[in-house]
Amino acid sequence: MTRFLVPTYVTYICIEILSGALRGVGDCWIPTLICLTGICLIRVVWIMAAVPRIPGIRTIIFSYPLTWVVTTILFVIYYCFFSKIRPEKRKER
Repeated sequence: MTRFLVPTYVTYICIEILSGALRGVGDCWIPTLICLTGICLIRVVWIMAAVPRIPGIRTIIFSYPLTWVVTTILFVIYYCFFSKIRPEKRKER
């Protein structure tokens, strides 16, 4: 399990950094919803859809990097285009 997860753990670190930065400037609802959707909901949907078709521990373990990548992408999109601290806003100051 560790050998499978370690190479993709960087994406989880990105989630923690971006969600912490956004929450630090007072933007807490959207990061919370992104985490709930990306990590919890997608993981449950994956388990319910994939495990009956391909039973096994690897199918379950794959849900971690899958949800980390999806959540990281959602956070990057939100950070770059919609957040209070998006890169374009910092250049205006």
